[in-house]
This record gives sequence, structure tokens and C-alpha cells, in this order.
Amino acid sequence: MKKELILHGLAWGHLPAWLIEDELRDRRLISIAGAHLPGRTETLAAVRRRDRPHGPVAQALWLHLQAQVASGEAL
Repeated sequence: MKKELILHGLAWGHLPAWLIEDELRDRRLISIAGAHLPGRTETLAAVRRRDRPHGPVAQALWLHLQAQVASGEAL
């Protein structure tokens, strides 16, 4: 909803870069980040319980995330 409001010129605010990369590239949106409005850094974390076994899908996802981090690729 926030993205739609911003795209229609009815609001402004922070949106994560991955969500608006196409709009930034084709100039439907422009960044207003600068010296007085630097933006922010997003931190992602993946956590899981250690006291219970995980199913095959959860285990496959965990291994995929570990491989992405080890290779330095963006998620």
C-alpha cells in the first residue's frame, strides 16, 4: 500500500531498495537520500530452533541460505 501511494505521488518515505529497483531504474521513482537524509541500512537475520528437528523443506531452505551467505551472493 505504501509503495502504491508513493508511486501515485500521494506520499513519500523509505522503501527497501529491492522492492523499488525497477522503479528507480526507469525513473518512476527517484531517491531523495542525501547528506541530511541518508537513508538506512537493512539488516536481515535467519534464525531457527535448535532444540527440534526440522522437516526436509526447512532443512533445504536453511542449507540454501547458508550457501548464499558463504558465496557472498545477495539474497
